[in-house]
Amino acid sequence: MRNGISSDAPEIVFTLGRQADESYRSNGLEIRQVVGGLDIEPGLGSRDGVSLTADPVFLLSRLKTLMPEKRRINVVYDPSKDRWLIERAKAISASIGVTIVAHEATTLSEASNHYWNILKYGNPETDVLWLLSNPSFVSNSNLPRLVEESWRRNFTIISNNIDHARRGALIAIYPDLEAMGAQLADLAITISENPNKRPEVEPLGAVKFAINKRIASHLGIAISAQDERSFDLILGER
Repeated sequence: MRNGISSDAPEIVFTLGRQADESYRSNGLEIRQVVGGLDIEPGLGSRDGVSLTADPVFLLSRLKTLMPEKRRINVVYDPSKDRWLIERAKAISASIGVTIVAHEATTLSEASNHYWNILKYGNPETDVLWLLSNPSFVSNSNLPRLVEESWRRNFTIISNNIDHARRGALIAIYPDLEAMGAQLADLAITISENPNKRPEVEPLGAVKFAINKRIASHLGIAISAQDERSFDLILGER
């Protein structure tokens, strides 16, 4: 890898995914790197790129458009990985008209206990459970029960993981891979034109939305043809 890239003498190297990123780092390359396809924390740092995690403004805004009565977003997060996401969500929550209630957890057991309490004591009329893309917190060991309890209590779940929408979340956000490529390309152009720009990872701005119509019907949400056109993927159709 090192010899091939060095001989081509590029200004910028794109690395997509963990394996490419690790290979770049292990070869000690000094060419400016643009990272994609990794769930990494946005912000200033040692490299440029686009995180696989989207800015929460997209998902929360879509929720309020669909269900304006929802006011409290309950979320369980790992402070070592997701703190930036929660801080960003809290920063934009007032402008969207919601309150973020965040619960820290470090293990599956802790996360599950928070989920059960949210579903047991939350108000289904105004509260929402927001699931992050953290397989350590949401897995086959607890997701079926989460879906069952949310169905029983008419409790809305939204998610950053499209698989959760397939299995019982109302809506989910997921990467638009083609548009993400364009976002990476735009970042590379910016770097090329401003070589002294400090390295920064951007949150994902290239997103798509999925909705589960079966869950929407169960929650009493009428999905119009116009609503359907605003989603990229319709799930749960009979």
